[in-house]
Amino acid sequence: MRLDRRISGKILSLGAPIALQDALVNVSFLMITVIVNQMGVIASASLGVVEKIIVFAMLPPTAISSAVAAMTAQNYGAGLYSRMKSCLWSGIGMALVFGLSFCVYSQFFPESLTGIFSKDPAVIYMAADYLRGYSIDCIIVCFVFCFNAYFRGQGNSVFPMIHSMIATFLFRIPLSWLFSRLDSSSLLLMGYAPPLSTMVSLLICFWYLRRSNRKFRNAEQ
Repeated sequence: MRLDRRISGKILSLGAPIALQDALVNVSFLMITVIVNQMGVIASASLGVVEKIIVFAMLPPTAISSAVAAMTAQNYGAGLYSRMKSCLWSGIGMALVFGLSFCVYSQFFPESLTGIFSKDPAVIYMAADYLRGYSIDCIIVCFVFCFNAYFRGQGNSVFPMIHSMIATFLFRIPLSWLFSRLDSSSLLLMGYAPPLSTMVSLLICFWYLRRSNRKFRNAEQ
């Protein structure tokens, strides 16, 4: 009975930060939608189109990061820290194949993607501008998703939540609001808010990774 309570407590401590992070990220999307809605009907429709496309583009990195989390947990439990780090970088490399491909395609042929979800030329071209900037995020999240999975595989789900909230609420939402004021006739500038905020997460993750790597090197010696 005591063991069951300990396991339940561990599951709750790992799952609660992930649930809170997902909930707050969804709240941030609602806030960005409110910002874009003030720019007009075409901008609002364009945002909806790009969000649909990005959901599909994020599927490969999300799936690969899930595999990284599982393999990290296995190697972490076995004390195989070098293999654990190999899993991380292999996962990032595989995710980048999809992220880079999507980003490059979106820079040159974004209308072919936005045109799938709308036949209105104004929506297609405004969404294409937004997608050009937003697609850069598909490269950066390959690192961030896998880093988050790597840390969660070690039983640390609090740190991914913290850096995600910092990037989202201190950078992405304020930048989206600022860019909407600088150019209310286009979503081009707003498209760069997601990759800029995700870059903040990436820098924090690199700092934390170096810090944790020192601990593993000491454990292996």
